[in-house]
Amino acid sequence: MRLRSDDPGHDRLSIRYLGWSSVAVSCPGGTRVIVDPNYTPFDGERFATLSDYREADVMLVSHGHFDHCQDAPAIARAGAMGVVTSPPLKSLIVKKAGIDEGRVHGVGDGDVVEVAGVRVEVHGWLHRSLIDRWPRLLAS
Repeated sequence: MRLRSDDPGHDRLSIRYLGWSSVAVSCPGGTRVIVDPNYTPFDGERFATLSDYREADVMLVSHGHFDHCQDAPAIARAGAMGVVTSPPLKSLIVKKAGIDEGRVHGVGDGDVVEVAGVRVEVHGWLHRSLIDRWPRLLAS
């Protein structure tokens, strides 16, 4: 799995699913974005490794569920990417990764930040598990 195309004239958007909740996006011009990167094996299955993420330019971490954020500190420590996440996760990532907090942008509803030429606009919402809704779904 590679984040960057081998084509030096990389001129189109490429999206790769890397397992769990993780997606890698290669943008025209070569900027590499990873979303909710996770390489910890699940039930013996390994979908990705740390090396799949370390060359990213931007890491987006959407929220604090383990399958979205547990490997973010190690990935931030291993690479030089800018990180965009919530303020609580910013504190966690900076502390656990031991990196300069200037690389990590804590954002909230309505915020806009640009990192490595990528504009990130934040729309806040309440994330709930579908499990919370099963009783109502089953009753209907």
